[in-house]
Amino acid sequence: MQKPTLKVMPKPHLTIAERWCNSFLVNYPVSYRYNGGIIIDNKWYSGFSVPPPHVPDGFQLVNIGVGLQMNACPPYATTYLKPLNGKKVSKSELKKALAEVVC
Repeated sequence: MQKPTLKVMPKPHLTIAERWCNSFLVNYPVSYRYNGGIIIDNKWYSGFSVPPPHVPDGFQLVNIGVGLQMNACPPYATTYLKPLNGKKVSKSELKKALAEVVC
């Protein structure tokens, strides 16, 4: 039996999908282990190892109970990015906050 090998990915950034009430739907890659495997650049991997995403200060990620987007490589999750203070934030303000996140 072949030893499981995970493709290690860099720390992901959040991608804004759309505005939703006072929050935003965001996408980011996640760790996943396949039942079989996946071939990337002619090399076999059993899945992906992705660290948690960068979240800007004053925001939190909130699970909305949807599954992973499995046709992406690596799969990605969709969640709420919600301001902690409950204030309405514009998309440009959010983009600025995401750009300021230190790796």
